[in-house]
Amino acid sequence: RTGRLDEALAKALFLAKAMPDSGGIYSSIAYVYRRLGQPDQALAAAKKEKFGFLRLQFEAILYHEMGDHETSVKKLQELKDEYGDDASVQIAAVYAVWGDVDATMAALERAYEVRDPGLVYMKRRTKTLDLVQDDPRFQELLRKMNLQ
Repeated sequence: RTGRLDEALAKALFLAKAMPDSGGIYSSIAYVYRRLGQPDQALAAAKKEKFGFLRLQFEAILYHEMGDHETSVKKLQELKDEYGDDASVQIAAVYAVWGDVDATMAALERAYEVRDPGLVYMKRRTKTLDLVQDDPRFQELLRKMNLQ
């Protein structure tokens, strides 16, 4: 998040080698590759992610960005079917990348209702949620969570 992407990638790759069965590492690698503009490497990393909700989120985002919206829709549906409301923050991230403001906000509002633990990271997700940063509903949600 500080822009030191090469350093972040090196550390994440080291962790993946040291702890290959840990969840969250490969989604971090996918995130960095995505920021570096390397979608093929990002997708390869995402497919190795141990936490299914993160794997499906990144797959839906990456397939969309690579121009395969049909597969992106399929991955989002898998995310919804397998994790439901428990993945509301991840669902919101996909909709945000798709450019759907209302669906993004609906997923974030649902996340708030069900107390999705991913909400604690919402303020840091500025790149993912840029789409809704200025939306009054997003600002109100931040206020309700004492994040503003």
